[in-house]
Formats: sequence, structure tokens, C-alpha cells
Amino acid sequence: MRRLENANGEIFKYTLQAAKVFGSRKDVEKDVLKACARLVTEHFKKIGAHEIYLAFEWKAAGLLDVNAEMWGGSFNADILGKVLTAYVKRRNELIAAFIEEEHKVTAEQEEKEREKKRKDEYNYLVKNFEKIYKEKGFTSWREVPEFYYQIAKKKGLLRFKKGEGHEILAEAEKIAKEDLKKQYIEVKNSTNNQIALHELMHKMKLTTDENTAKAYARKISVFRKLKNL
Repeated sequence: MRRLENANGEIFKYTLQAAKVFGSRKDVEKDVLKACARLVTEHFKKIGAHEIYLAFEWKAAGLLDVNAEMWGGSFNADILGKVLTAYVKRRNELIAAFIEEEHKVTAEQEEKEREKKRKDEYNYLVKNFEKIYKEKGFTSWREVPEFYYQIAKKKGLLRFKKGEGHEILAEAEKIAKEDLKKQYIEVKNSTNNQIALHELMHKMKLTTDENTAKAYARKISVFRKLKNL
């Protein structure tokens, strides 16, 4: 009861201040103040008593979309309810926008940190490429990351004899076609997904799956040329 009395006292204080400053030309009766206190404690539990004055200040500044005029300079609980409803709605919108912006800033910062980490890791890999490659201990060209080709090429580790690059690409094209056939059989035997089968059939009809073949060729090149590091 004491907490309720203290809360009502705060509500009375800020309600009277708001009424006096923002339009009331008459004294606010005790019954009206009690109705206002009951309104706030029952329907606006998430706001502080000081926000009553702030709500009317926002209204006076044109920040609230509300029609709550004190006709004849008379203040009542209906006016308070309308202003607080508009205030809470606007406040929640601002809080949501703030949280969204905070999340956006946080996400951007996290992305920058991830990007920096990726660059640092890549630079470390380039600098220590030979050592790291040996430690990986790849047993098949399929295990080699495709982007290793660019690093190895940049560091001058890939040296091809005349026509060797074309031979490796031809070999890769053959492997790519075989992989497509295997994939087609697996899809047909497992799900018989007609859309997937149609796409695979279309690829198989092409001379080669160019992108896959080139990727294979890069991986094969790195695996063969760096096996004696």
C-alpha cells in the first residue's frame, strides 16, 4: 500500500504539472487525479511517472499523432489516456528503431572483424604456403582447395611443360563427365527427382561441364606440382 501511495503521489505530481503547463486553466479535481492514477497503474505499467509530463511535452512539440485537446481548459483522464497511448506507441517505435540500428552497427562491426580475420588468415597462408601445404598432407587432388592454385601460381610454384596444361584440362573434363554420370545414377536410384535428373542430363549432353572441369584442373595441377615440396 505504501508503494502504491508513493506511486500515486508521483503520478499526481507529474499529472498536475502536465495539466498546468500544457493547457489546463482549471484546478484538477481529486476524483480526476485518482482516476488518472488508476488509469496509469492499471494500463501504463511500463512507463515511469515522470514520462507523463514528457508525453505532453512530445504532444506539444507535434511528435505525437493524437487528438486530445483540453476543451475549455479542462483536464481529465480521457485526455491523459489518449496522450499516453500515443506516447507509448511512439516511444516503442523509437526503441525498436534504436535496437535495429544497434544490431545493424553490431552486425557491420562483426562483419568487418570477420573480414579482417579472413584477410589475416589468407595473408598468413600466402606467407607460409609451402609449410602449411606440407602439413596438410593431402592424399588426393580432390582434397586440395581450389583457391590454392592462385596462391601457388602467384608464388611461382606451378611450372608446366609445353602442352601439359591442356593435357591436365582434358583429363579434368573426362573426370567431370564421369562424376556427372555417377551423380545421375545416384539421384535416379535414391530419389528419382525428375528436375534434378533433367538438369544433370542437360549437363551430360554438353561437351563438358566447363566450370567444374577447370576447377578440377586447378586442383590436379596443385596436387601434382607440389607433391615434392
